[in-house]
Amino acid sequence: MIGYIARRLLALIPLLFIISFVVFGMTLLIPGDPAVTIAGGTHAQPADVARVRHELHFDRPLLVRYGYWLRDTLHGDLGVSYLHNTRVADEIARRFPVTLSMALGALALTILIGVPAGIIAGTKPGSLRDRTTTLGSSVGIAMPDFWVAMLLVVIFAVRLGVLPAQGYVAPEQSLTGWARHLALPWLAMGLAGAAAFSRQLRGSMIDALEQDYIRTAKAKGATRRRIVLKHALKNASFIPITVLGLQFAYMLGGTVVLENIFSLNGIGRYYFTALVEKDIPVIQGVTLFVAITFVVINLAIDIAYGFLNPKVRLS
Repeated sequence: MIGYIARRLLALIPLLFIISFVVFGMTLLIPGDPAVTIAGGTHAQPADVARVRHELHFDRPLLVRYGYWLRDTLHGDLGVSYLHNTRVADEIARRFPVTLSMALGALALTILIGVPAGIIAGTKPGSLRDRTTTLGSSVGIAMPDFWVAMLLVVIFAVRLGVLPAQGYVAPEQSLTGWARHLALPWLAMGLAGAAAFSRQLRGSMIDALEQDYIRTAKAKGATRRRIVLKHALKNASFIPITVLGLQFAYMLGGTVVLENIFSLNGIGRYYFTALVEKDIPVIQGVTLFVAITFVVINLAIDIAYGFLNPKVRLS
C-alpha cells in the first residue's frame, strides 16, 4: 500500500506543474489591463501605467514572468493583492476555515442523509420506499443550492427567527454559535449533495445485491443485515465515493454564491471580489489553491480505492 501511495504522489509532480502554468496563463484571458487599474483607472497617466507594468514584470516575456511567479509560489508566497496590499497566502489562510467549515458540515449532512436513503432504496428496488426516496432525491437534485439557501433564509431566519441568516462565529469563540450560523449553509449544500449521493448509492447497491457472492452469503445463512452492511455496501461504494469526493471538492471551491448570500468571508467571496476588481495575484492564488485541493481530494479517493479493492493497488 505504501508503494501504491508513493507512485500516486510521484505522478502528481508533473500534473501540478501543468496546473500551475495553466493557472498563470489563464489570467491573460482577463479583459482589461490590470496595470491601468492599479495606476488609477481610466484617468491614469501613461507614465504611471508604464511604471506599474515594469514593477510587476508585465513588460517581460510570459515564460520569464511565470518563472518569477513559480519561484515565489514554491516558497509559499502567492503574491500581494494589487488593490488591498495584503498577502494572498495570509488571506487564504484566514478565510479557508470558514469555507472548510461550510464544506465539512455539508459533507457530514450528505453522508448522514445519503447513506441511509441509498441503502433503503437500493435494497428494495421498485418498492414504495424506493419510489419515495427516488422522488425525493430527484427533487433535491433539481433544486439549485442558492435557491434552497434563499428559501431556508425566508423560513428559518425571517419567519421563524430560529437561526441567523448572516455572519460567522469561530468555533473557538462559541461552538454553539458556530453551528447555528452555519446550519443554513450546511442544509443548502448538504441536501443537494445527499440527493445525488443517494441516487448513486442506490444504483450501486442494486447491482451489488445481484452478484454471485451475495447469493453465496445467503446460502451460508448470513443475516440480511450482515449481507447488506458488510458485503454489498463495501463493494457498492466505489462510484459513490467518487461522487462524494467530487461533491466535497465542489463544496470547497464552489461556495461563491452561498458565501455572498450568508455574508460569510470565505474563499469564494474573496475570489469573487478579486474577479470584479481584476486583482490578478488573488485570482491566481485562489485558483491554484482550489486546483491543488481538487488534486489532493482525487488522491484521497484513489487511496480509498486501494483500501477497498486490493486489485487497484496491483494495477
